[in-house]
Amino acid sequence: MSASKEIGNCFACGQHFNLVQLVSHCKGISYLDALEFLNSFFNRDFRSVSKAELRLYGEEVIENDTLPIYELAPFNSGKIVHSYLLDRGFTQDDFIKFNLGWDTEKKRITIPFFNEYGELLGFSGRAVMEENDYGYESIYGTEAKYHIYNHFNAKKYFYPLNLFQPKDDTVILVEGLLDAMWLQKNGYSNALSIISAEISKVQVQKIKTLGVSKIILCLDNDNAGIKGCERLYKLLKNDFTFKQVTLPNGKKDVQECTKEELDLMFSNLVNYPKREFKMYE
Repeated sequence: MSASKEIGNCFACGQHFNLVQLVSHCKGISYLDALEFLNSFFNRDFRSVSKAELRLYGEEVIENDTLPIYELAPFNSGKIVHSYLLDRGFTQDDFIKFNLGWDTEKKRITIPFFNEYGELLGFSGRAVMEENDYGYESIYGTEAKYHIYNHFNAKKYFYPLNLFQPKDDTVILVEGLLDAMWLQKNGYSNALSIISAEISKVQVQKIKTLGVSKIILCLDNDNAGIKGCERLYKLLKNDFTFKQVTLPNGKKDVQECTKEELDLMFSNLVNYPKREFKMYE
């Protein structure tokens, strides 16, 4: 396989392929799902993909930046309560507030993305866990935890941008969609998800339009989160001042924290970076 050209060749059948095609074939998933799997596996934007490339591999391409609101209807958004989220402290009111629904075909909780004007951009389909004889197992097996519909436009924004309200000239940045929902639910209306551990180039430009000058880093307490914080600081240190939360011992992300723990965390922010460090390229 040629690293410079991102292509490979099978000497048995003579087929040429790129890495996304290889993953798509081996896992039996779509081209776009394979791309999302690679992004998730490497915790980075593995590579960009053009609309022409998606068409070439049989993916549906939505040309408009926004979707008609009736796209929410098949998922009964705001009307269905799933035990997966109830067990994590969310309520019926939260399902209505965030317009959560259920994809009966793919068996995923649907989370719609809206822009700052309340226009529908796309959806995230969140795979859930169900109990069986062997404990808890993903009902989607090896598929990615999240599947984003209308991927191009949803990934340009933050979540939930339509509910974002700046506080004290500050935005709180988290990784996951449920992390942002949990903070919003607990009174932190200035919380936004970057939808991964790393901010995209488009999001770098978008965050500069939010009307804030301070960023609170609240990414997951793991290696991906650490690298994600470093990338955020590297790209935005000339435009924003940074603070960081300290998660309680044993907590991986804010979704594992109680309201009392959240309030304590955000009342005891620390400067970021605490010391000089070598940036990850």
